[in-house]
Amino acid sequence: MPRKPYQISPVIHKALLADSEREFGFSINHQKRYEDLSKEIETRCNSYISPKTLSRVFSKKNYSCSRQTLDVLSKYCGYSDVETYSKLYVREEVRVTKEEFKILREIYDNKNYREPLDYRDPVLFSISKIIVSKLRESTSDYLDMVNEYSDNPLAQGYFIEQSIDYANLAIHYHSAIKTYLIHKKGVEAQVFGNTILYLNAFLTENKKQCHHYYNKIMTLGFNRDIHPFVIGRYYSTILLHKKHYLKEDISHIIIEMMNLEKTIKKQGREYMKFPAFHFIVCDSLIKCGEFTISDSLLDNALNDYPDGHSDVDNGYYEALYLFKAICSHALGNSKERVKYYKKCRQKPFNFLSEKYYSIQLKMLELNLPQSKISKNQVLKDLEILIHHTKFSYFQSILNKWTL
Repeated sequence: MPRKPYQISPVIHKALLADSEREFGFSINHQKRYEDLSKEIETRCNSYISPKTLSRVFSKKNYSCSRQTLDVLSKYCGYSDVETYSKLYVREEVRVTKEEFKILREIYDNKNYREPLDYRDPVLFSISKIIVSKLRESTSDYLDMVNEYSDNPLAQGYFIEQSIDYANLAIHYHSAIKTYLIHKKGVEAQVFGNTILYLNAFLTENKKQCHHYYNKIMTLGFNRDIHPFVIGRYYSTILLHKKHYLKEDISHIIIEMMNLEKTIKKQGREYMKFPAFHFIVCDSLIKCGEFTISDSLLDNALNDYPDGHSDVDNGYYEALYLFKAICSHALGNSKERVKYYKKCRQKPFNFLSEKYYSIQLKMLELNLPQSKISKNQVLKDLEILIHHTKFSYFQSILNKWTL
């Protein structure tokens, strides 16, 4: 007997299908994709949706799904069921007017400036931050902006390269990166973009995409003239993939990184006074359980870059302090843990990555001895943060991540 259709808002239904495609990593539009998605759902969710049902769901307009089908698709996207998905998905859309788009077009038109602007012009950077803060709350507005300015060098720098949106990485920032890669072909840009896409795949546990982007990055390679931020992302990708997917020893990669660290440039371009290489690789070293190496690099980052605060946005150092607190706790250094746990909470993390680092902060708090914080409340906060970011990796390690 066929199951009864479940009544759901057309907007939510459309969003769930779009999220399922993003989770899968490819458009779901032919038989091979229906079969592959069916297998992936069965493996991940221990539930079965036939390729035939999936073909109806994704190819027939206004097809009415059963509650069970919608629940399984919601679970595939990281939610417990379709009711939870509906509640957590709803968000206020922030629309940008045509007049505002006209103003933005003038701001990012090079012809309006007599002299070439610096990569980090303080006025344009401030304006861009305000724009990004508004646009990032609306997927459609954000992507409209990216499509409008994806081939504009000024906008590329301010909206993509200097506004890495960790909190919305799995929501819409990954789509912006894909558009950016179409228009910016240099090695540095390609390594940067593909390593960000790898990170998205890793945090959303998309094994197929992880292999795809890892192989692509390995074909690109890198040279030491590219920015330390990008070098860090290159090595982070190698660490994560070899450790978690290839199950290989990473000690030789760590030795290579430690030798490279001594040669990292500290001047010549924006953000080089900040320990960008250390900032990126220590995050991944922690995910690989390499706390001693990460702790050593963090000491170098905090001691060898005296002008770092002047060359980076608010909230970046708070993330470094968080990494230091995690490493200190894992290594049994309670005095250092207390010091850096306090420091990382004195000011907020950067607004673009606050949810990402808050997840890691709360996971640390679950492991703190004699914590005055309610563990039940921390778990509830984590559930909401993981749902909103779609970073299922953290959910998978939550129960076994004991330091």
